[in-house]
Parts: sequence; C-alpha cells; structure tokens
Amino acid sequence: MHGNIIKYRLMAVDPGSSFVGVAMFDMCDNDIVKIHTWTIRGSNVTRSLYGNVKTSNLQYSDKIEYICSQIESMVEDYEPSAVGVETPFYGLSAQTFASLTNTYTSICSTIGKTIHDLPVYGVTPSSGKSSVGALHKKFTKLPNKEKVKAAISELPEITDVMDQPLDSLSEHAIDAIAVCYAMLERDFRWKK
Repeated sequence: MHGNIIKYRLMAVDPGSSFVGVAMFDMCDNDIVKIHTWTIRGSNVTRSLYGNVKTSNLQYSDKIEYICSQIESMVEDYEPSAVGVETPFYGLSAQTFASLTNTYTSICSTIGKTIHDLPVYGVTPSSGKSSVGALHKKFTKLPNKEKVKAAISELPEITDVMDQPLDSLSEHAIDAIAVCYAMLERDFRWKK
C-alpha cells in the first residue's frame, strides 16, 4: 500500500432535493487508497462534518441552501482535485426533473464559487451504474436501488478501502461512489 500519501482526491455528488450522497476517493497514482462517504439529508444530516443538525420543516429553498452549505464545507475542508456531479434523469415527472435540475445547478454553482478553477464534471446516471457493472445482466432481476450496491460489493478495489461498511450506506452515498468510479473509468486520472 502507499501509506498515507494522497496525491489527489476526487469528489462525487449524487444530488437530490431531500437526500444527497457524497463520496471522496483519496488517490495515489491510479489506486484508490481510501473512500469517505456521507449522506446529507434535507430533514437532518447523517455523519455531518460538524455534528447532527436538525433541519426539519424547512422550505425547499432553505433545504437546498443547507445542502449547498454542506457541499461548500466539504470542498473547502477536503480540497478535491475534481468533482463529478450526477446529472438529472428525466424519468418520473417534469416536477421531479425540475427539482433535481435545480439541486444539480445549485450544487455545481456552489462548487464553482468555492474554488474557481476546480474542474466539475457532469456524470450521467447510466455512466455511474455502468462503471461499477450494475448494468450487467446478472443484476437485471434486482430492484434498481439494489443493483449498484450489488455490483460495488464485487469490486474489492472499492470495498477494501471504504471508511464504513457498504451495508451501512444510504443508496445516495452508494450512487455517489458509482459516480466517482465513473470519473476514473472515463479516464479522469489527473496528471500528477
């Protein structure tokens, strides 16, 4: 192993209007040496950097502001080399798509304001799922929420370096891991 030498850090965000998954990959050369994960909840926060904060009964705009403040703190504290944000998927309704698009653009804007030259990439939901193998035919009978988790469980380069067990993560944190892995699969390996 590479000890504690971190050459660069990738951050990925799975945005939602109520739940946001975040993953950070600490990288040394082309190896993942540590994965940190969080779930930011619109009603409260799980594993917040600054303790649990109750935000129930907030208006939608206040929830987005809160989510963005958490993302901003993570970018400032962890100083990633690049960020991937899952793009909205038009699947359920126009209202849901509009809400996800608002969250997506708010998060991207927050990241851009925090560190001006930080590369931010849009990663499609299918790219994230494909990168970890969740679109493989052996996972077709699983519910959508379980496909990514099942696929990741078969990737020791991920599961061996996670900061907490895969079974303890929310589906949003798991999706953020897939988004981060897609950045690697798409050859987003940064020049050292």
